[in-house]
Amino acid sequence: MQEKSNNELFCNYDYKPLWRGKTFVHGHLPVTTVTYKGKGINVNTSCGYKGYLSGVLLNDALGTVKKIFTITEEGYLRIKES
Repeated sequence: MQEKSNNELFCNYDYKPLWRGKTFVHGHLPVTTVTYKGKGINVNTSCGYKGYLSGVLLNDALGTVKKIFTITEEGYLRIKES
């Protein structure tokens, strides 16, 4: 985190952000499915814009993803085991 500027920490819209160290779950950049890049997990799946509300359940202190939860605008829940 010390290597990142304040601007990167608050407003990172990079299509391929690269995070090191602890797992970092974020949004801000709309994607069609939950995506992983390095230690970054993007959960912004365009909820409110014909997309889904997504979240992740992390398995342990290392930040590995155990489950991905997705809820459609109609209220249907999908759970994907990792």
